Amino acid sequence: MRTLAYCLTTLILGPCVLACLALSAGCASPAKSRAMIPTGFQHANQHPNSVLVQVGGENGADAGFNMATISSDAFREALVAAIEGSRIFTSVQPQPPADYRLNVSIVQAKPKGALTTDTTMTARWKLIRSSDGKGVFNEFIESSGESKFTIGPARMRHSFESAGRENIRLGLAKIAELDLQ
Repeated sequence: MRTLAYCLTTLILGPCVLACLALSAGCASPAKSRAMIPTGFQHANQHPNSVLVQVGGENGADAGFNMATISSDAFREALVAAIEGSRIFTSVQPQPPADYRLNVSIVQAKPKGALTTDTTMTARWKLIRSSDGKGVFNEFIESSGESKFTIGPARMRHSFESAGRENIRLGLAKIAELDLQ
């Protein structure tokens, strides 16, 4: 016969352990690039220039990705697709030469709290004219995102994707306002 303590431990601890595993699985799930592409993007200008896109963590490291939330590669893929879809630049070059170089360093991407579905993200956006190396845009873009899921492994991934999508939308909107002549 099982003791009362054993039954209570099994009934209470078992579901708690399973819930913790389910929530932590969502934290380790990387964001998908296609989910970070903004849709319905309106912009002020179409720049008649080509651009080379580079993405990384601050100082070339993938800082802020301790939980594999947004990879530099996934963010870059989403950013390139957003530029191509919005036609802000006439083309995105896979390698030099290009008229401009867009460097995005993801400084931070993290949940607002342990059990929240809100995420904040900060990225440094730099647009550099290739011909003379002059910086024409240098700004920290802050964004936030949330997930419509309230539980389960997908909720954190969706939250990070939402923050990444908003960061791309905000950054490209500011670049579209520039006069690059």
